[in-house]
Amino acid sequence: MQRSAEAIAEESIQQQYKNHGKHRQLAVGRALSSGISTSSTSQPGLYKRPDLYQAVFSYRNFELEVKFLQASFKKHAQGSGAGLHSVLDLGCGPGEHALGLALGGVETVVGLDLSEEMLAYAADNARRRGAASQLDAGKLRFVQGDMCSFRAPNLLAGSGGFDMVTCLLGTFSHLLDNTQALQAFSCIHNALNPGGLFVLELSHPGDLFDGSLILDETRKEMWEVEKTKNGSKLLVEWGDETDNFDPVTQVIERLVCITEFKGQSGEEIVVEDHVPARQFTAQEVDLLARATGLEVVELYGDMEQGVSLTHEEAYRLVAVLRKSHGS
Repeated sequence: MQRSAEAIAEESIQQQYKNHGKHRQLAVGRALSSGISTSSTSQPGLYKRPDLYQAVFSYRNFELEVKFLQASFKKHAQGSGAGLHSVLDLGCGPGEHALGLALGGVETVVGLDLSEEMLAYAADNARRRGAASQLDAGKLRFVQGDMCSFRAPNLLAGSGGFDMVTCLLGTFSHLLDNTQALQAFSCIHNALNPGGLFVLELSHPGDLFDGSLILDETRKEMWEVEKTKNGSKLLVEWGDETDNFDPVTQVIERLVCITEFKGQSGEEIVVEDHVPARQFTAQEVDLLARATGLEVVELYGDMEQGVSLTHEEAYRLVAVLRKSHGS
């Protein structure tokens, strides 16, 4: 029986997945028996491709993570009986958490990001997924800004602050020195209402102390995204054996490579970025909090209430910090 071109292209993509190792063998100009040729095309970095960024992290359960944020506020905020009314999401990216909070009943949600591409995509995505009324009423907004220099009055219609500020998906790790980190914590303190929470997600501190970064052992992570919205498949390679880690600054230069396999055509689009990221410890988070009038009230190992930092399933550092009424 003669197979269709679609079946042959699918088989080719699966074979390319199997052959993808640490050193990628790009199938440039290779002809398939169906007559469909493959080609490889370079594209701008990951942060210029919000659709790709969203697909790369589609394994995250954003609905459950929003519930975690809501439960954390109820559990840890002082004066939380009035409910969670306003949230600022720093480095919001495609806006999944901001959208989920807005659709979940939070009255005012602001997503802040430096990337114009991310902000435009977040707004379009929110409108497509049922938040048009919140966008039109200004209750869900995506605003360009720097997490080291923002001011709450510029982001809120009223004179008050936010009940919660979030910085998730390791975004805070892009602040590479102590000056930037202190500036951001100071802005967050000033933006919070008394008793409000700051929820910060970072790499697990064990990643810094297990020795692999210093010993040049690869911390490469690989995963597949079986089907994106446009029908493509992705192979994600996060990190490489050539990544450089500086034990003084605690900054690692990650090579991130996403290969997009384009359905029937067999075309490969390769997106590469070098992403510097600082590895923070729990003690550093506590020190930054103390220096800016915040306090650490809980440390989790995932965005799940039952997973502590030392739990066997812990793989992240999720710090819940609170602004006291007197600060």
